Amino acid sequence: MANIIVAGDSWSISQVTTNCDWWLHSYPAQLSVANRLRSHGHFVFESASGGSSMLRQLDMLEQLFSCPYDNMYASVNYVVLGWTEWTRDTELFEAGQSAALMNTPPMKKSYLSERDRVYDELQLRFREFSDTWPGVQFLHWGGQAPVSIDMTKLGDHHHILYKDYALEVWDAAPNLSHLYSFAPRSASIRECTKWVQRVFPGTSKELANTIAVEQNSRYRSLLLHKSFQDGGHLNFHCYSPLIDRINAHLDGTAPPANTYNKFIWPE
Repeated sequence: MANIIVAGDSWSISQVTTNCDWWLHSYPAQLSVANRLRSHGHFVFESASGGSSMLRQLDMLEQLFSCPYDNMYASVNYVVLGWTEWTRDTELFEAGQSAALMNTPPMKKSYLSERDRVYDELQLRFREFSDTWPGVQFLHWGGQAPVSIDMTKLGDHHHILYKDYALEVWDAAPNLSHLYSFAPRSASIRECTKWVQRVFPGTSKELANTIAVEQNSRYRSLLLHKSFQDGGHLNFHCYSPLIDRINAHLDGTAPPANTYNKFIWPE
């Protein structure tokens, strides 16, 4: 039995929908990550919030652990962190989700420059967190987007359960670009390529086309996938292997995470 904080975005919350049919059959709250862990006897605090970004989740965790009255650091053993898109920590988030909008304002940098900037900040923030609260173990899993930074640089406080859970266990097309919330995924590949190059000035046509093809592939995959009832969230019934992996890690019996060459991007 452990004391756990469940952090992340809507893939990690207990109430993901107001659609009654989906709520009853595909996203019942009792089968969420937090409530499944509670059913296994763990004490669970849920800090995940819909639409959250990685840096905002770290802000929330730092607030929780910094409060002198709650004494969270003395109580919590693990943070189970579901990963989301790094693009939510850019000006894209302020512009709003734009799957149906082709007039998203351009960012200041190319796609790769923006990505590297956010990754560097994430590396720094995770390192600072673990230096400040060294007794807290992070269990990372790829949800809305894959786990994307080099965990070997963060020491033994950080463990990857699944780099991309939906891909590895349920064969869903990956969200390698971290743009599924923003790019016009239902547009043609040509139009999406233009969107990427306009929104991220200086991005090569090759990379923009790679992103557009990926967006189209993921859109079609989730649209047809029986385990994505709303087209964007994995059904809560599919979380059993994730919970088993978490419990196996707590017991010291979890296998190492897989590494997929599908996660390599053209530079």
